[in-house]
This record gives sequence, C-alpha cells and structure tokens, in this order.
Amino acid sequence: MGGAGGRPADRPVGAPRPRGGHRRRRPADRRDRHARRPLSASSRAGAHAGRGCGCPERCRGIDVDSVAFPVTRARLAGYREAAEEFGVDWNDVLVAVCSRNDATEAEQITRGLLGSAQPPDAIAAMSDQMAAGVVRAARAAGRAVPDDLAVTGWDDLPVAAELGLTTVAQSLRDQGAACARVALGQEPPATVPWSVVPRATTTKRVASRPPA
Repeated sequence: MGGAGGRPADRPVGAPRPRGGHRRRRPADRRDRHARRPLSASSRAGAHAGRGCGCPERCRGIDVDSVAFPVTRARLAGYREAAEEFGVDWNDVLVAVCSRNDATEAEQITRGLLGSAQPPDAIAAMSDQMAAGVVRAARAAGRAVPDDLAVTGWDDLPVAAELGLTTVAQSLRDQGAACARVALGQEPPATVPWSVVPRATTTKRVASRPPA
C-alpha cells in the first residue's frame, strides 16, 4: 500500500506511479529493500494470498523496476522477494496507491476491500499512519487481527505501539546524517540502522501479550 502525494520518501503505501526523471540513489535504499523482506515475511506468514490494500489505483504484478521513487521501488522489491520465498506469485499480489499518507483514506479503502468477494488476509502498509487506518477498518468490519487479517506498518511511530502494530523502526537522525554526507560530496554509509519490531498485528503468539 503506498501514497502518491507528499514527499516520496515518506508517503508510499503501495506503488505510486510518479512522473519525472531518474533520481539519485539514496543511502536508505538498501535498508528499505532488506527491511521489507523480514517484514513481508512476518505479515504473510499463514496468509492465504498476497493481496495488498487497494487505493485509487490497483495493479497486480507491478513492474517494480518501473517505479520512479527510490524508496518505494526498494521496498516493493523486498515485498516481491518475500512473496517469492513464500511461494506467492508476484502477479497475484495486488499493489495499490493512496493519494496521501492518511489513515482515514486507508481506512475507507480497506473497508471496501474487506467487503469484496476476495478480501485480503494480509496487508503490508508503507507507513504506520496507513496501517492504523487498516486496523480501524478491520475492527469495524469485525475482523480479528491477526487471525483474519495480518497488518504491518513502517516508522515505529507512537501509534504503532498504541495499536500493537508490527513495524520497522529506523533512526531519522541517522538518515539525516547520511543525506548530509551525500550533499557534502562524501560517501554515504553502507547501511543505515533499522530493525523489525514484531507486535500483535502479525502473530497470535505476540497477540497474547500487551503491546510493546
């Protein structure tokens, strides 16, 4: 799930299709790609199908290499690799785009998906804000998380702890320092620290404990 509006690095909830020229590879790209693999594995474990949360635009088997935003492209590549490892055909994975990083919009679209003929049982959102909307929609629809719907986010914002949301924690300070080095013409660090924070929205075992 990705957002088309706002800053490219922060707004993806799916696969936006931005227009424009090539952008310089950011030091965060490698982190985003490899972090997405364990996170995707966490959200898809036990899932019957790899369906994402739908937004204004929906696409199955999206061409990851065609996505212009580096962060979105890297995270989608991680999703694809995780799907393949779990035996899920990437062409069966639904990727969609929200117009902005907004929990209300994500909630509305998730509500529509959950009422469809083939409702998703795992949604990996590219921000905690979007994931919060997904969780609200699931609860309103009477779906148990994670039994009926596994959900993951990104950023480890306070709302992630409040909801018991599995997410990726990353240091904005370290990212800023890496970008500053690039701006000064220095070599960026090979990696920027990140970690997957497993919580109640992906595993029944974790769900039995209070949110971290």
